[in-house]
Amino acid sequence: MTKPYVFRLRQADLDRYEEMAELEKNFHAEGYALVAGADEAGRGPLAGPVFAAACILDPERPIPGLNDSKKISAQRREALFDQIQEKALAYAVTSRPSTCIDRINILEATKEATREALEALSPSPSICLLDALRIKDLRFPQRALIKGDAHVNAIAAASILAKVSRDRYMIELDQAYPGYAFASHKGYGTAAHYEALRRLGPCPEHRLSFLGKLKLGKSVAEEEATAAHSQDKDATRFQQGCLARGQQAERRVAEHLASQGYHILERNFRLPPFGEIDLIAAKNKVLFIVEVKARHESLSKGRCLEAIDHRKASKLRLVAAYYQQSRHFENHNLRFLAAGCELGEHDEVLHICYREFFP
Repeated sequence: MTKPYVFRLRQADLDRYEEMAELEKNFHAEGYALVAGADEAGRGPLAGPVFAAACILDPERPIPGLNDSKKISAQRREALFDQIQEKALAYAVTSRPSTCIDRINILEATKEATREALEALSPSPSICLLDALRIKDLRFPQRALIKGDAHVNAIAAASILAKVSRDRYMIELDQAYPGYAFASHKGYGTAAHYEALRRLGPCPEHRLSFLGKLKLGKSVAEEEATAAHSQDKDATRFQQGCLARGQQAERRVAEHLASQGYHILERNFRLPPFGEIDLIAAKNKVLFIVEVKARHESLSKGRCLEAIDHRKASKLRLVAAYYQQSRHFENHNLRFLAAGCELGEHDEVLHICYREFFP
């Protein structure tokens, strides 16, 4: 059995602990019995969640050695992590995934996770101290401190809880997505990580909103979009027929939009594993994201949207936002169109109806 790592305390560690306890002591003297610290880990990486932690330390059970998690070794962080869990009056660790970060941005995701961690503390804090962050409508008093994790023990403890929790998550993620070396760089933008992204493309844990400069994704040429090989010839012919209908419908929609003055930028823009956009067009500083649906029955405007469920719409929004950023269309507004194609007996397009939707 491996012995737990025990680090040697130096006089500098003891002195720093006393210095960093001063502010908490001042708040105790002002009547705030329970002083919480909160901090985050993972705002900068290209992949993985952002973690937040909150902690109320016990003045009767000191933890010398606390410091900003970035300033101490991984071994010392792990040892302090265990001590914090053992000695703290209360602590909580929460996170927000990459999908949330892409949807509401990293700052708001960090605030959400921090709020959740603080509100999960039991007992509840009398006041909370945050590292250069303010959270709107928090139900107890708060103070934002610049470089708080280097000046307040409770914030330093929260910093360690968040950092170790996130590092452990990224090490586990390395097993799920081999090739990216998540265990090594923890999702940060190292040269090796960028090289892996260019070679493998992104995985579901990557933050698309952080990857714009790589210009990932590509349009698939029509002749390359063939049905998958299958031993079942009838099934293969069916798949090819469905694919051909879809391609014909997309081509007709593209031709129709072009005739109306739209500039067709992409057809079948794919960004695995996040999704595909059938058509991307531009007109009058607007980027149109077009989802094409082909049916043999008559299509009303409402029925154009039947096949675009919440999951599909979310993927379209995510890939569209990435395309807009990575191809430098930030000065264009985004609009989403469903294009319903009514097909004839021989799969010819008889009619096209458009309906805007809001993913």
